[in-house]
Amino acid sequence: MPNSLIFLVIFNFLCCSSIASATVFRSQERHSVQLLNAGMGSLEKRLEAIQSARISIEAEYFYLWKDPAGRLFLQELLKKARSGVKVRLIVDHFFLSAKMGAVEGEALSRLGKGKFELRHYNPYPVPGFLNHRNHRKILIIDGRDAIIGGRNVGVEYFDLSARYNFLDRDIWFSGPIVQALRSDFESYWNSFLTQDLFPAQGLTSDDGSGWMDNDASLEDYKKVDKFTEGLFPVTPKDIILRNEVRRLGQEQLEREYQGECHNITIATVPPRLRIYVKPLFNPIDHTLDVLGDRTPVPHLSNVIPNPLDLYSDNVFFETDIVKEVYQRMALLSEGDRVTFENPYFVPKDLVARGIMTLLDRGVKIELLTNSLRSTDASPIVSIFNKRSKQYIKKGLDVAVYSSLPLPGAPLINEEVRNARWGIHAKTVVVGEDQTIIGTFNMDPRSNNINSEIIFICDDQPDLAAAVRGSIQERTAHSAKITPEGQLDWPPSLEHKSADLLFDVQAKDKVLFHLIGLPSSMMDFLL
Repeated sequence: MPNSLIFLVIFNFLCCSSIASATVFRSQERHSVQLLNAGMGSLEKRLEAIQSARISIEAEYFYLWKDPAGRLFLQELLKKARSGVKVRLIVDHFFLSAKMGAVEGEALSRLGKGKFELRHYNPYPVPGFLNHRNHRKILIIDGRDAIIGGRNVGVEYFDLSARYNFLDRDIWFSGPIVQALRSDFESYWNSFLTQDLFPAQGLTSDDGSGWMDNDASLEDYKKVDKFTEGLFPVTPKDIILRNEVRRLGQEQLEREYQGECHNITIATVPPRLRIYVKPLFNPIDHTLDVLGDRTPVPHLSNVIPNPLDLYSDNVFFETDIVKEVYQRMALLSEGDRVTFENPYFVPKDLVARGIMTLLDRGVKIELLTNSLRSTDASPIVSIFNKRSKQYIKKGLDVAVYSSLPLPGAPLINEEVRNARWGIHAKTVVVGEDQTIIGTFNMDPRSNNINSEIIFICDDQPDLAAAVRGSIQERTAHSAKITPEGQLDWPPSLEHKSADLLFDVQAKDKVLFHLIGLPSSMMDFLL
């Protein structure tokens, strides 16, 4: 990239990039809501929503895999584009190479008769920029209906993988606040960070035989183009899968909570570079985190009676997402409870101190997260196993997932049932009537680097009870960590080992211990 372009990118970030963008949207009007706990039900709801579109569709995902679930999703989008509906898709560039993505963008535009546009978020190969990713997952239909949650588009998110599946959670909602969400999508769509890579950049056809490039083989481009071009016509396999998703998905949707919310908040961050520099300015806190114990050493910075008081509109270094979550938690007192379901739980800085403060108050805090057996990110579990001890001793109620499918869950075949399963939902239930669902992990990356988004419904005890019930159903298939660091399994799984590293091969245990210290030192990059 030329130096002049690098300068322009940096200048845009620091001076011009959506500094004044609104990042919190509120509405106290009536909205319909539906929980999406089950995987195939969540995919079916997305496909049904796309089919209902008449004017426009906006979609934004961290990644969209080129697999059977991705095929169904893109086929429905293309059908709508071919019928005249305007379709816009943003995918984070991290999982796509620029040139391969350009070929896909051209093909999707052509197959969608000019009504389908694909853009990439942050394609710039500039040090520092590469670590900033768009982790948001959004689907918007006609500026009227929307889905926000933890799921990307891929078989593992919709209970369709024979290898590994996520237990996740989304929420569908319909009402006036969707227009504000659509405006927020526009800010990302028009950002300097979001680029249309069609026509293909850096590709030549010097011999008339097709795409050529010095950095990748022609065969790679043929593979990508083959996938995109192969979206139509729909194959018999596509039809069989679509029918199964419809059958089982609709069955799952009938059992999901449906209701209303009259007090909604959506919080996000603007599309601009975010670099995590807190360890440089606050090395004491970072050192305490690396050591895995904050309790015996007094904090030498920001010492105040209640760290949660810092989550106010005047705090510059905290995002609106963090403020919205912890402003609600700051109101909790002895006897209240807060329930987390999060796959990557690595609290730092004010978040860590806030949790300590709540535990000292006598607030009951419950956490469902991954074990080493159920995770897709072993470095995170290595950090968690070390740092969680201090919280557990203070009363944090921690459950780690078993890696098995939920009993009685309707699944497409036995291969899926025999796969490994893990937690991926990013959910908080505060008190008895506040529900938070979104893409925000309790880790430094979500807090300080990524673009994230959350949906909050206040003053709705029925929704909060339904979400907490879903978390408890998953917790019942998990093991509690005792203060002694052992696992306490429910009766149905009491045959399992009490070791934190249960059902893990010896070589994986060795690797797990080797990555512990480096992972903890570099936690802000994971």
